[in-house]
Amino acid sequence: MSDSGIRSVREIGANIAAWTAEESLPVIRGTDACPAGPYFPTNSTNDASVGDVAWSNPSNSNSSNDSYATVTLTALQTSQRIKAVGFMPSGYGPGANGFYIPSDQQIDGILVEVEGKTIALGVDVIVRLVKAGTVGSTTQTANWTSTESFRSYGGSTYLWGDTWTPDDINNGNFGCAVRVE
Repeated sequence: MSDSGIRSVREIGANIAAWTAEESLPVIRGTDACPAGPYFPTNSTNDASVGDVAWSNPSNSNSSNDSYATVTLTALQTSQRIKAVGFMPSGYGPGANGFYIPSDQQIDGILVEVEGKTIALGVDVIVRLVKAGTVGSTTQTANWTSTESFRSYGGSTYLWGDTWTPDDINNGNFGCAVRVE
């Protein structure tokens, strides 16, 4: 893309955005309540309810394989968001969530990891959780660089401004939403 007449161009790639969103398991009490991840989304779609520019190939964010979902932004534009749900262990097919948290467990925190890169500096990538298909209001933000890597959002004691039950996490519409500003 030529940048004549455009003040700046920001391109983001994501394997989940150019990114891959990989989500790690929620942290729960108990040592063997569910297997270790990583877990990948089985359903990643563009959500046009916010932002200016749609992602190309949002389903490319369903694995970490260097095939990215991408968005190209000019100055003052923001991306729409990729909504990624239905997390499964690597190598599993589509269906319900690939992990099961027993109902007697307590959710202490949720960590989301997103793999990606950008061709421009100073790009903020914003992540929110999706609970039963609805995007939450609490955001975590990280600045991306041109080096592909995983960025962590949330953590072992971070609940994203919400209360969580095992049923919320086991729901096939649990996931994350990612957008770029």
